[in-house]
Amino acid sequence: MDMIEAMKVAVAVARHNSFSSASRDLRLSAASVSRIVADLEADLGVRLFNRTTRKINLTDAGVEFVQKSTSLLEELDVMRSAVRERHETPRGQLHVSCVTAFGNEPGTRGSGIRETVPATRCLNRSWQSFGRSDW
Repeated sequence: MDMIEAMKVAVAVARHNSFSSASRDLRLSAASVSRIVADLEADLGVRLFNRTTRKINLTDAGVEFVQKSTSLLEELDVMRSAVRERHETPRGQLHVSCVTAFGNEPGTRGSGIRETVPATRCLNRSWQSFGRSDW
């Protein structure tokens, strides 16, 4: 059983108070949602939902499970976003080499790269410094 999927399903069922509404929201069949919840309850050894033909209520264990699952799923989303952002945003040093005349023109030092991509550092080196030990 995929625990993250089971947590998402349990949270959706609790939010909607309905297996069928949760299944539409998750784009799963109602039978799949019911099976996932039943498997989760069997794995945990407790009932999460009290079911009748007309309504669904969370048990005490269900309330605790849904609360903790909600916070864990939110934290997982934050983590995934942070990793994606780190990968998509350029960072580090950008070495630019050019002739001295270009490097001395007003407004060319960094050419706005710092404003465009704030996590970078632009080092502008002229051709005169080529071959020096600090290159």
